[in-house]
Amino acid sequence: MKNILKYFVLLTSCLLFWSCEKDDICAEEDPTTQAVVLEFFDKNDPTKAKNPNQLLAYVSGKDIAIAAEGNKLVLPLMVNANTTTWNLVLNGNNDNATDDIADVVTFNYEVEQQYVSKACGYKANFILNPTDGVTTTHNWISAIEVINPNIVNPNEIHIKVLF
Repeated sequence: MKNILKYFVLLTSCLLFWSCEKDDICAEEDPTTQAVVLEFFDKNDPTKAKNPNQLLAYVSGKDIAIAAEGNKLVLPLMVNANTTTWNLVLNGNNDNATDDIADVVTFNYEVEQQYVSKACGYKANFILNPTDGVTTTHNWISAIEVINPNIVNPNEIHIKVLF
């Protein structure tokens, strides 16, 4: 009777072990690095969304350029630093550089690493500094309002830009 019980436990354990699958797939909806989301509004009516005219964002010295989609702009932040500076250029997508208006926006933040899974590894969340989380040169941007300083959800608006 003892031998039957041993074989039953051994067989059950083996079946449970072989029926398990490794979770080695990182789903696309689980981003490993968050990005800051800016939304643009009219400075005369802060409740009215406004599309910036041919807005182009780039980092100095890098070959990264991102265009705004409608009144939103999604910008990645550097994981290996506590600050990222983006140049936001109105009329930046046209060939006439004489009408370009540039504004420099600097994000100051803390990086918080969060374990996702074996397949995905860690993801970086960002927390904007409470005193100087976002600064700008105010060339065409009138004001910046931090809506959500915790950059952990890519579907939220983090920064409200008035121009």
